[in-house]
Formats: sequence, structure tokens, C-alpha cells
Amino acid sequence: MLKVLTALMAVLIPATVHAGPVDERGGWQPFKEELVFEAQAVEMDGPLTYWVKPSEGFVNQTAKVMEDMRSPFVIANPFVFKIQLAGLTSGSSSGMLLSEDGFEEEARKASRDELINHDYQFRCYGKYSDLAMPICSAIDDKGESAGVNLVRKGIYMRDKTFESLSSLEEKLMTEAQKTAEAEAIGIWKPFRFMLRGLQ
Repeated sequence: MLKVLTALMAVLIPATVHAGPVDERGGWQPFKEELVFEAQAVEMDGPLTYWVKPSEGFVNQTAKVMEDMRSPFVIANPFVFKIQLAGLTSGSSSGMLLSEDGFEEEARKASRDELINHDYQFRCYGKYSDLAMPICSAIDDKGESAGVNLVRKGIYMRDKTFESLSSLEEKLMTEAQKTAEAEAIGIWKPFRFMLRGLQ
């Protein structure tokens, strides 16, 4: 009997250890087809979350998607809705604030400056079951990813659990993070990184 239990534990323990982390937003639900639209980011609403105003030719398309999602994150007139940037994490369940050195304000300003009042093509991959909000990449008219730029500045790190980014954006984001780490900027400053490890 003991041998049977030992063998069973040997099977179960690795499965538990290797199980992916549970996202507080619920299970990932990819769209059947990616939602692609042009819009301006008009306001920030917390880390990674922005109100966007779609360009005129994309209002009906995006309104239908938000209606199908039964999203509460919509304002009708003018039509704006919330999105979250894809593939990023602060690296801490407590958000951006890890120390009293002003990084929270620094990160908030950098996030606003990167997106607000700028036009992007948003490519949205899906949503989480407990968050009726599209999860999107934001690419500007120069082909630059807002997410990659924020990682490069050390404001966020790449979310390794998110697997829906294009291979190019994922590669660029990985390279951006390596550069930010090497330069020890933003969240990679030694004291902040140490605190993050204690979370």
C-alpha cells in the first residue's frame, strides 16, 4: 500500500508543481478572429488599462464586439471603451508600487506619455473570463509596439504566461527586457528587483 501511495505522489506532485499560475482575471478566452481596429488612447485607468476611442470606420465593428462581450466598460457618447495591454505584467500582485521611492508615479507618467492622445492600431487577441475587456497590442504608425517600449523603459516586464502575441512582438519584447535588465532601469533597479522577489 505504501509503495502505491509513493508512486501516486510521484505522479501528482510534478503535475502540481508544473501547473500554470492562476490569473486573477480568470481563464483565457481567445477570440475566434482577432479584433483589429484603429483608435486613439484617450485616458489611462490604472496599470495596463486604457480608455480608447475607435476611429469612425471602426465604431460599428468594435461596438458589436463589446456588446457581445456584455462589457460594462463602455461609454456610449462619445463611444469609448476599455482595453488592457497584452503580454505585460508589473511582476507583483500589488501593482507597480514596491517601494517609497516615487516609482509608482514615474511608472504612471511613463504609461500615460506612451499612449495617451496617440493613434494606434489595436490588435486584440481575446479576454479573460472574469474581465470583459479586450486584451490588445498597440502598434503605432511607425510599427512600434507600446508594450515593447514600456518594457524597454523598465516600466513593466514581459508576461511569460501570455502566449498570444505575434512572434515578432514577443521577440522584440524579450530583447527589450534583456536591455532594461542589463541597464538596471525602472523595475530592474537592484533595490526594486530585490523587493519584487520578496513578494
